[in-house]
Amino acid sequence: MTLRSGISLFALVILNACVGDEDVTGFIRPGPSVSSVDYQPSWSPNGEWIAYRHGPADNQGSGVHIIRPDGSERRLIIDSSEYPDWAPSGTELVVKRFYNSQFHLVQIPSGISNVLTHDSLSKLCPSWHPSEKKIAFSIHAGPDSIAGIWEYAIIDSIYTRILPIRGIDPDWSPTGNRLVFIREFSILALFDYSTEITEDLIEASVLSSHALWYPSFSPDGEKIVFHTNPTSSQEAIIWIYNLSDKSINKVMVGGIEPSWSPDGLNLVYVRHLIHRKDVVGNGYLWILNLLTGYQSHLTHP
Repeated sequence: MTLRSGISLFALVILNACVGDEDVTGFIRPGPSVSSVDYQPSWSPNGEWIAYRHGPADNQGSGVHIIRPDGSERRLIIDSSEYPDWAPSGTELVVKRFYNSQFHLVQIPSGISNVLTHDSLSKLCPSWHPSEKKIAFSIHAGPDSIAGIWEYAIIDSIYTRILPIRGIDPDWSPTGNRLVFIREFSILALFDYSTEITEDLIEASVLSSHALWYPSFSPDGEKIVFHTNPTSSQEAIIWIYNLSDKSINKVMVGGIEPSWSPDGLNLVYVRHLIHRKDVVGNGYLWILNLLTGYQSHLTHP
């Protein structure tokens, strides 16, 4: 059993600087051929938009953009921000701003934004609960009394640490009764909200990798997609874990940060090949059809 613990906002102190995922995944960094890249795609629940972070790897000039799945109406929606996640209604985003580490709510498509949180936490990876009443997030760095998976109650402004273990990249199940996350950077884990029991699903070593990232529930709640780190001899790989029989399938090589379409038939992902040069569309968004295997190039420099 895990322990839930509420904590006063004034008692929250982060001692160490947070490390963003672009610093530890071996991501494609800007160079002569790539001035900016895409990160963190998130497909809206109504299927109308894909939100993503676009900009240099050093954060300067980065912001959250939106684009239609057919490639039209691409535009910056809020600057100096990252980690976009959709409200279940599909009409609002939560993002983290670089300059104050606060979560902001952004209306779509107007771009009108309002600050949501007011704290000293180095928050990452927000995930909106299906009820729209709370947001899960992770704290990577800091003492054991702080690091872990948290939730923020939007109406009451109450912080609760759900998991007092080091975890990243939380994502709610469609019913809101479970959270998938990455434990200790290397274990795909599942937290049952009603029983408070955590189950380890698979370790990175089984997949010949040293780290797992970006897990996401399928719309029907039966599968979890995620990616493994590239290694000295292997590109990043996107995988799907099947909860019913605990099987795992390799989806594709050379992609990271996958996000499901609302019908569960497609994935939007970042093309990510570091062991091959001059790959068209490297570092930008692509869409993979899971039925046919067809990959289409969505964003361009």
